[in-house]
Amino acid sequence: ATFALRAAIGVMQRHGLPARIDEVRLVGGGARSPLWRQTVADAFGARVACPLEPESAALGAALQAAAVDAGAADLGAWLPER
Repeated sequence: ATFALRAAIGVMQRHGLPARIDEVRLVGGGARSPLWRQTVADAFGARVACPLEPESAALGAALQAAAVDAGAADLGAWLPER
């Protein structure tokens, strides 16, 4: 998965994504693995960050679904204040 992600980033860089990557954010179960986090950091030459909510992708999808189901015109209204 790490090297497939690295290859995908290479494609995006050829289409305009800046060449320098300072940080990679990991979510999901694999993000709990110190070995995987270090592998990603090494592959990208960048620091790795993990959000406080490890399943943030699932949480985001659930929030979007709830907002759409409720007929929200502005999905931003469903985000917590920071």
